[in-house]
Amino acid sequence: MRTLLTVFIAFLLSNACLADDDLFYVGTWKSNAELTLASMNAVKDIPEKDRKNYENDFYGHLVNVIRKDSFTTYFDNQKPEKLNFINADIKIIDKNTIRMVYYHERFKQNIVKEISFENGCYYVVGTVWQFKEYFCRID
Repeated sequence: MRTLLTVFIAFLLSNACLADDDLFYVGTWKSNAELTLASMNAVKDIPEKDRKNYENDFYGHLVNVIRKDSFTTYFDNQKPEKLNFINADIKIIDKNTIRMVYYHERFKQNIVKEISFENGCYYVVGTVWQFKEYFCRID
């Protein structure tokens, strides 16, 4: 009986680990300048000065690593030796959307981000002009 219970617990634990690995949002994602700029260019009210700033190698460098319950961010040319993950409450809203809530030390408040996935990438809506910044899976 004890052996059966041990095997059952091992089975449950291995399935729990597999489930974490299968979460669609877990991975390494890099900013995609082409998709982001296409979204930005669809918005007509962006001042020319700001538009030129965004077009000048602004996007395409940020990397986000998302785990089941934490994340970290760094620039592709400044990857730290040791990644510093921030705890986050990540909930799946539907098959293409998650909501991430985390505490921002500098702002001293909780930040809520809704992240939508499509075609191997995800996007967040940002800036005052509400265009999409895309991040595509690299790992």
